[in-house]
Amino acid sequence: MRKIAFIGGPASGKTTVLNILSKTVCPEYKDKTVFVSEAAMDIIRSTPESVISEMSPLVFQFEVFKLQTKKESELTERFDYAFCDRGVADAFVYLSEEDAKKLTTDTKKDM
Repeated sequence: MRKIAFIGGPASGKTTVLNILSKTVCPEYKDKTVFVSEAAMDIIRSTPESVISEMSPLVFQFEVFKLQTKKESELTERFDYAFCDRGVADAFVYLSEEDAKKLTTDTKKDM
């Protein structure tokens, strides 16, 4: 599978571009292409605000990383192309080098 991650700051137009792109994929690629929603937003929408506010940035990014990895890995056998609203590596943008190392170590233990 080929993955293309759209990255950028909040409200920079990633989701808008992906929505437009999803409507314009040529018929030849429609069944081979998947659009993956942003894991962080999925978590925010499904988790009470009080729970999120109690999470440290590392814990939140750990949850984002786990969910994004799961979402992408579940699709590799079914599709040839994945357009991701953000991506697995996005979690690392928000962390210090030390926390990023901890994230990868903890994720390997948890999976």
